[in-house]
Parts: sequence; C-alpha cells; structure tokens
Amino acid sequence: MRRCLELALLGAGRVAPNPMVGSVLVYGDRIIGEGYHQLYGKAHAEVNCINSVKEEDQPLIEQSTIYVSLEPCAHHGKTPPCADLILSRRIPRVVVGCRDPFPR
Repeated sequence: MRRCLELALLGAGRVAPNPMVGSVLVYGDRIIGEGYHQLYGKAHAEVNCINSVKEEDQPLIEQSTIYVSLEPCAHHGKTPPCADLILSRRIPRVVVGCRDPFPR
C-alpha cells in the first residue's frame, strides 16, 4: 500500500477534482504491474496498472492481488467503472487503502 501512495503522488496537480490514486498488482511476492491516475478525465490507476503488465506476465493476473489506495469506482463517468475491469480480468483479491466516499 505504501507503493500505491507513492504512485498516487505522481498525479499531484493533474487529476483534480478527482483524487490522486495509485495501484499495484502483485503475484506472490513480485510486483507485476503499477499505475496511477495521471490526468483528469483519463484512465484511472487500476487501468494503468493492469495495462502495465508485461505480456509474459498476463496469465498471472488471474492469480494476483490488486492493491489500490482508494476503493475502485463502480460508476460510469468520464471513464468506465474500474470495478468492472477488475471483475473482467478475474482478479481474485482487491485490497483498498480507504473506501470511496463518493456515493455512486
């Protein structure tokens, strides 16, 4: 989770009014993907994290844990719901740093 917070800070000044969010995908004891929300209206941290996984590590996604500094969104806004992406990629475990206070 510490790495998620480090990554989230990379979005400072570019994601408002959205929150800064970081995400890490871990298989065993190895990070296979990382991402953060880079720019308002663009892909969220989870999307960038999953997209960063190397081709040879793609089969590991379904056996990995995704860590996210903020609960993945579950609504359609400027981007599709990150929760849907996590489900579609069959990631079995999600660890969140804090729950999203946004009611949708």
